[in-house]
Amino acid sequence: MPISRPAWLLAALTTAALMIGGATPAAACSCVARPLCQQLWEPGARPPAFFTATVAAIEDAPGGMRLVRLRDVQAVHGATAPTILTSAVGDSCGYAFVVGERYFIDAAVQEDGAFSTTRCSKTTPLAQAAPFIDYLASLSRPATGGRIFGSAYSDLPVVTMFDDNDRQPVATLPVTLSGPVTRRSVTRADGTFSFDGLPPGAYQLTFAPARGLRLVAPAEDASSAILLPNARACAETWLNFERPRR
Repeated sequence: MPISRPAWLLAALTTAALMIGGATPAAACSCVARPLCQQLWEPGARPPAFFTATVAAIEDAPGGMRLVRLRDVQAVHGATAPTILTSAVGDSCGYAFVVGERYFIDAAVQEDGAFSTTRCSKTTPLAQAAPFIDYLASLSRPATGGRIFGSAYSDLPVVTMFDDNDRQPVATLPVTLSGPVTRRSVTRADGTFSFDGLPPGAYQLTFAPARGLRLVAPAEDASSAILLPNARACAETWLNFERPRR
């Protein structure tokens, strides 16, 4: 069965955030975490602004925002700024900066030129940012090929939104990646799989039928493809199955 990139996941999480508690929108932050190697190269991606800085002060700002003043700002990739805005409300995905702590900051540039960030970005305390910094540093070295990776897992049928559906990995599932090159693999014990060192191009992921399991997402679409725009990019996908209740 052919599998494409999981645009379904963004729609599913957004819908869940809006529908909790009925038709009234919920005051909750929902994010779709994309790997940096995918975020950076997606069509229409914003200009990069990744830097490290220490928080000097935090002030209230108009429009329910907080203005974070920074010191010791050092560029990692792209632009930098001496201040950054974030929502004052955590439910609106505001990032909870702490004065005196040093951060790796993933910033977006607003129409008025101000820089902003949210909990849905890659902004994180510097001590946790090594994978992001390492990847950005690799951009100055020769490309070693793109990467397509993901995981296969199964859930019990959902009875209610808050059902504990006992997620389990789907191991030893044969998966095939077809495109500029063809690669075959099987999912590991934890359900994960990966294809590395790939040339750019459009790929399609197929898998052998899984006994007793029904594919839930992403929906089958033979015309879709997983796109690697260059040999530094990556794409993450999921195979979500449903298994019968016993």
